[in-house]
Amino acid sequence: MEEKQAPILNIRDLELRDNFTASEMICFGITILFLVALSWLTNARSTLILGYVLIISTASMANLKIHQIVHPFIIDQFWRKVSYPLIIPICLLLVFYINGDYSNASTSMILEEGNSYTYSTPKPFIGNNIDVINNSISFLGLVSLFCFSTQLLLIPKSLYFINKLLHWGCTNALILTGIGLFYKFLNFQAPMFVKTESHYNFFAHFANDEQWGAFAILWMFTSYGLAIIELKKAEFKFSKSIARYFFMIALLLASTALVLKSDISAAFIAFSYAILCIKKIRFFKMLNQPIFKRLKNYTYFLLGTSISYGIYRTFKANSELETIQALKATSFHMFQDSPIFGWGLDAFQKLMPYYSNSKLLDKYYETAPTGILSALIEFGSLGVLLMAGYLTYLLLRNFFLKRENSLSNNIFTGLMIVIILIFFENPFYNTAVLFSFWVLLFCALRWAKLIHNPSDQVDTKLNLVIKDYLRRVPFVLNPKKDVYK
Repeated sequence: MEEKQAPILNIRDLELRDNFTASEMICFGITILFLVALSWLTNARSTLILGYVLIISTASMANLKIHQIVHPFIIDQFWRKVSYPLIIPICLLLVFYINGDYSNASTSMILEEGNSYTYSTPKPFIGNNIDVINNSISFLGLVSLFCFSTQLLLIPKSLYFINKLLHWGCTNALILTGIGLFYKFLNFQAPMFVKTESHYNFFAHFANDEQWGAFAILWMFTSYGLAIIELKKAEFKFSKSIARYFFMIALLLASTALVLKSDISAAFIAFSYAILCIKKIRFFKMLNQPIFKRLKNYTYFLLGTSISYGIYRTFKANSELETIQALKATSFHMFQDSPIFGWGLDAFQKLMPYYSNSKLLDKYYETAPTGILSALIEFGSLGVLLMAGYLTYLLLRNFFLKRENSLSNNIFTGLMIVIILIFFENPFYNTAVLFSFWVLLFCALRWAKLIHNPSDQVDTKLNLVIKDYLRRVPFVLNPKKDVYK
């Protein structure tokens, strides 16, 4: 059977595909820097690290103007396009923070033994921030990190950019998986070169298994999505594509469920990989090559194993129920005292001594037991509704514009699973998980837009040619006279 030749691309298509503009290079470099730094540093949530993030992210805002200048095509109403993913959400977040500054919850009292703090219940309809000054760098650092990630919805002009970026992200996840498994097999009590107390449930450079679980799920679905893309690029010739590499990454990320201490995280990873196995079986059924029939048989085995292990870890999780219920009750009491605007960033650990019950004495808990409770405590019900509304708007807009494709759909599946996970655990306290969530969300949305439009029409109105009677373009009839038509 004669093989089909790949289509020959013209110079313009090659230029658009393989060459980054100056703004794309800046965006790509900073994104990779943040992905690596935030996932490898154990203190990525510290004020020092978030201060550096604030400086770099704020400086990178100039990249939007660079993009407008160096983009090879005209961008219609560029700053209006910037407003809905960037300016409007940031203004709302800043209003929340400034509103909390009017009613500081903490009051310092100087005693002989040292400083002591008391906390007051906030006034109705006025925000309440526990520690405005000390939280300002952390808050602005996280806001600036979100601002930078929105550039991925605006700057990439080709699928090649996003493919390359996600490729590096998956490779970073693979290396972290190897390091984490190495630590587990050698029974390390803490990551290497880190001076800290023993942590029984850390993985790689993630302080908790629950944080790693969300990170693994996000990049597991991304790896599978890239594998399908690479198979299609290689015309479904498995041996000649790098799809094997991405299938391996997804499998290794799923295998970390076997060594995690957190039963909920392990169960979510196992069930997530079972979903991927179902997707693979359906995909392999459409292909006639013998290798895919053999792979389908192995995938059935992995599907049964994943479901069985997920069920086992789900039932095992009931042993932690009493402590979790006590923490949830404590968190809910905090939320009840400031239900509209919340208590501010990192409020749980500061309020815990004042709300803790007898079941939680002599123990220190840094975060709320679930992500949704943590968000309600810090931002209140209004803040949670605004964040959920923003995410819903982006996803519904993509859905109604009918931009479905395999890579974006796989990434959206991973994002939805992590959103479900925050009702059971608190993964977004880790900055690497939070940034990965934003990066993958905006990459999936931009990919969906690029794959359904030519490169020169993505950010430009489609009505490039209009009727003659509406045109007013000069053309030369003779060297001395111009006529407008």
